[in-house]
Amino acid sequence: VGAVQAALARHAVRSDATAPTPMPLLAARVAAMLDRALEAPLVIDARAPPLRLRELPASRRVAELAFHFALRDASLRALRAACERHGEPALVPPGGIDRLDGWMEGSIDLVFEHGGRAHVLDWKGNDLANAAAATPQALVGLMDQHHYRFQALLYSVALHRLLRQRLGASYRIGEHLGAPVYVFLRAAGLAPGLGCWTQHFPETLIEAVDAALAGTAMGVPE
Repeated sequence: VGAVQAALARHAVRSDATAPTPMPLLAARVAAMLDRALEAPLVIDARAPPLRLRELPASRRVAELAFHFALRDASLRALRAACERHGEPALVPPGGIDRLDGWMEGSIDLVFEHGGRAHVLDWKGNDLANAAAATPQALVGLMDQHHYRFQALLYSVALHRLLRQRLGASYRIGEHLGAPVYVFLRAAGLAPGLGCWTQHFPETLIEAVDAALAGTAMGVPE
């Protein structure tokens, strides 16, 4: 609890001004929520047993993994076309500029190994209305509403590029790249399956989006 209270103070977190909660009590509530999420059994890989994040040794996880890669004349049109060809016509958010030149930068909350595969994990603190809003089925709608699935795809491509660089010729997407995992902290651990979203992106989708971000997508009209 002390570590949580120090973190809340460091980030200037305050309770609701209309109904203030003493900081020690607020820290205890947050600590209990985190403990519950870390103890929740997460089913993320059919080949492996459920995972409790608390049991992950340091050798199998990296927190706040930063990534950056060049966008060389990439096209949102090509990116949307790549997703549509592989069954995800609405994954890329609408609007925005078409041409992307520069750098894609980000930080992944957690990268971990489970069942022989590397996964990305993102923590979410959304205030879900009730348990029904935290089921895997309901979370799909929330993930799309906030474009979290698109974020998960970009994170997966970033991890795909890292694994390809590290493993070289021995790298195989299906063997080494696992499904992304999103844990909604306010619901995770309240009941089996609540507060956890995961989805396996097909190998062909990962490869197509990787190519689109590199500006090498084929067959897309200018």
